[in-house]
Amino acid sequence: MRFVNESKGQIRRKLITEAPTTFLSAVRELCLNFLAGNLQCSIDDRASIEPYTEVIRHLSHKTKPLWYKRHLLIKYGHHFLPVLYDNFRYGSGAESSDGELSEDGSTYDE
Repeated sequence: MRFVNESKGQIRRKLITEAPTTFLSAVRELCLNFLAGNLQCSIDDRASIEPYTEVIRHLSHKTKPLWYKRHLLIKYGHHFLPVLYDNFRYGSGAESSDGELSEDGSTYDE
């Protein structure tokens, strides 16, 4: 998922179109957690994601076809996917300079 978040343009499109269904399952789970309120996001993050809540809702549906989810990710994913992934990975913004967290969830301070 990190590669999709860091890629741009045609590379991103190719990664999403050739991604396995497990990737789409992970994105679906991430969207479900966001909609259920299980991801702690800052107010700024929520404000940046708010215009895309309908897209996130479509991605979280189990019955939507995979081609449609891929289309939504290609078209709108770059707006919200990095924010959702970072909030999932690092929690409420507790990230050190190198992106590593200690076992208790706090950052390493040296």
